[in-house]
Amino acid sequence: MSLMALITAATGAIITAETGDRLLAIFTRVQTSLVLAAIGIFGLGVGGLIGLVAVASAA
Repeated sequence: MSLMALITAATGAIITAETGDRLLAIFTRVQTSLVLAAIGIFGLGVGGLIGLVAVASAA
């Protein structure tokens, strides 16, 4: 495992934990889980679109 992947995963985990704690002050546990899941899915979608654009522009 590369050092960059380890740093990225650790940073993501810390940010998610901090965000979850702050959201729990406003929303219920279920709503907080749904918000964090939606953000994760949105990020994967954006990353996929960026990947498609990069592949298409390289061709």
